Amino acid sequence: MTMKTFEEVTKKSKRKNLWKTVGISSIVGIVLLLSSLYTLRLFSNYRSQQAQEHFNHVLQVTYPNVDVERFYVNEIGIVSGYVDYNLSKDVAGVPFAFGHLEVDYNLYGIFANFGQYFPEGSEEYYYHQDSNSKLPIFYNTKTASGRQELSYTKEMKGQLIEVAITFDKKYTLAEIRNMVPNNLKKNWYWIGTEKSQLRTEYLSLVSLFGMDSEQLQAVTAEVATDDLVPYTSPLTVMKELVDYQGDYALSPEIKGDVQAYVDKFGDTDFTQQAEIDKLEFAGIILTGRAEDFVELENADWIYASSIGASVQNQPYYQLDVE
Repeated sequence: MTMKTFEEVTKKSKRKNLWKTVGISSIVGIVLLLSSLYTLRLFSNYRSQQAQEHFNHVLQVTYPNVDVERFYVNEIGIVSGYVDYNLSKDVAGVPFAFGHLEVDYNLYGIFANFGQYFPEGSEEYYYHQDSNSKLPIFYNTKTASGRQELSYTKEMKGQLIEVAITFDKKYTLAEIRNMVPNNLKKNWYWIGTEKSQLRTEYLSLVSLFGMDSEQLQAVTAEVATDDLVPYTSPLTVMKELVDYQGDYALSPEIKGDVQAYVDKFGDTDFTQQAEIDKLEFAGIILTGRAEDFVELENADWIYASSIGASVQNQPYYQLDVE
């Protein structure tokens, strides 16, 4: 073999090794890229699930008389997106659109627009920023003299309305059932506050804790022990939120109230209506025909009354009241 031939063979060998190295490097790079994208996708799914689980819990025991109609998960990037909850109110059985709640998530955590939560308005009237509907307000009997708006119901004939009633003291569910007329729907019960200085009329909707009427109906033993569709009582949800330490954990002042309520009633057996009836509440959301609220005007157990959403009654509505 001549020197020239040897050099040519060497060059070809080097070129072949170079292409082999480039090929292997490219394959490794592609594999690493795909692995990274897959890992980021898994993390994005984790963040999405985390946002859903947390706010599904939050909306079960906060947002007075507000239901989740449906929710959508929208991905806007490899590791980002948002969960969009469509909300509604129940006014005597008639659904009333209440805007939406948007919860964003990305690589760094969960984020929500607090402007969607807080009431907006004057000292006398508060409105929900997204739906522009009047908010029913609960008052702390230790800090403020609440508004008395039941007198306005006489001027609202033909309307279906929502009213927040703050009691003069806490009453059991059984007592409340006997106090409220049957022609008004009992939608949602507020647990109240033990704080002497907390101005509850300024609280965001996610800081008002309570239970809706359906949650206060006893479940069967079969439902309570179903492994396929696990049952979670509202008190269990409250306890989980007290223990939660992630994004949007409870503020110390609210956490104390919820913790105290769970400590007192946490052992309630939700398969026994007699035990559920012993739960105590500081207020209630009632809905019904405006004219049916008139009889509550002089009730001595009412500390304050605040009108919320209202809608014109129609002959074709099938109401949940007598």
